Amino acid sequence: AHYDVCGEQPGADDNASAVAGLLETARLLQSQAATLRHRIDFVAYSLEEPPFFGTEYMGSAVHAQSLHDAGARVRAMLCYEMIGYFSDEPGSQQFPDAALAARYPSTGNFIIVREGAVEQGRLAAGGYFIGKPRQRGIEQVRSFAGVHRQPDGGRNSVHGRKLGEGPGVAHDAGHAHYPLLG
Repeated sequence: AHYDVCGEQPGADDNASAVAGLLETARLLQSQAATLRHRIDFVAYSLEEPPFFGTEYMGSAVHAQSLHDAGARVRAMLCYEMIGYFSDEPGSQQFPDAALAARYPSTGNFIIVREGAVEQGRLAAGGYFIGKPRQRGIEQVRSFAGVHRQPDGGRNSVHGRKLGEGPGVAHDAGHAHYPLLG
């Protein structure tokens, strides 16, 4: 998750919703701490938006490089991005890619969970991501919901109750491929 915003947007969905999801995931896993098989770091980044987006100075790129330089063995990365958007209105979910639009509903009442390797430059919902963790051999589970960069920052479309469901879905998907419990 990242906690900076693009321009003057309030950042409710991009990306306070993901920070909330990160904190909820930490809360969910804390109750299982004694049975975890692996160390888990919960990390939130700044410098993910312009002018640092897409550069070696992005917070996630700096972190991935530091892990690589330290020889850290990272099993996986779970990344939340804009998970608070929710709408039951027909046509409320739009995709920048026709293939994605054909695969997913046009109602913004779901969350995408993408497992496995993420190619450099591609995000599950057709957006753009620097991909530095993947370049460093870190497998990723990414979750994404929403409409990228709404003028109101998503504050009118973030749904608190539904936002709370996202971390559980992503936790289950990540756990299925990268078992955390003993």
